[in-house]
Amino acid sequence: MNLLGPIAMSTWTYAALGAGALALLAYVIKMRRRRFEIPFAKLWERVLDQKDSNALWKQLKRLLSLLLMLLILGLLLFAVLDPTLGGVNRNARNVVVIIDASASMKAIDGGAADAKPEPGIAGTSRFDTAKAKAQALVDSMGGGDVAMILRVDGQPLVWVRSSLHQSALAGPWRALKGLGSRPLADLLYADPRVQRSELAPRRLARHGHTRRAMRRQWLDAVGTPPSPQMLWSRHSVFSRAGAQLRVMELFAPELASHKPKLGHHRHR
Repeated sequence: MNLLGPIAMSTWTYAALGAGALALLAYVIKMRRRRFEIPFAKLWERVLDQKDSNALWKQLKRLLSLLLMLLILGLLLFAVLDPTLGGVNRNARNVVVIIDASASMKAIDGGAADAKPEPGIAGTSRFDTAKAKAQALVDSMGGGDVAMILRVDGQPLVWVRSSLHQSALAGPWRALKGLGSRPLADLLYADPRVQRSELAPRRLARHGHTRRAMRRQWLDAVGTPPSPQMLWSRHSVFSRAGAQLRVMELFAPELASHKPKLGHHRHR
């Protein structure tokens, strides 16, 4: 069994000890009874006799209720650690596969020009061969491996903006300074200490600051304005040692025509 929760074990231990102490304190306070003095002692003699006869059973019930409360609390704290069955390979790979989809990849290496393309054999286009190799790589990955496949053909399909606190550049995210021309994915998906949040969709204001900045940069890079349909983006937060890197991705509508054909694999 492996514990994959986002909380450090030391923090979880302190939280568990604190919660257990509070539960015991609440139980002890609950057991304290208020004392009342009454003048009719004779009326309570039979009640007291019955109380003495089943005192052991009542003490046992109180003990069982305490154990049950601690058990429920322990299960809740244990669930926070996100336990999973099976082994996790600590040497799991984070792989980024970049496939060139430019016009030169349509060339066929060997075989007849009119041969039917079959991945991995002679007469297949370079692009089909690249896809076959990427498929073989994905098939060989283990349960703990994570892969990202990028298709590059000179046509921009996504505009990305990232932001983080300036102090993080001298701390957990200082590796960004040495990234150079390498893609940001090399850092985000190759470091097992980086955790990613759930993806969150968001619609941009058509004439907002972010949309205007995107349009200006897109026009400078491509030479043509972006599609007016580029309004929906997805946001995610990458955390490393408590420092957050926020990434926003805005996709061109042409991306819908590029449907992935590689096999689907589930990796945690």
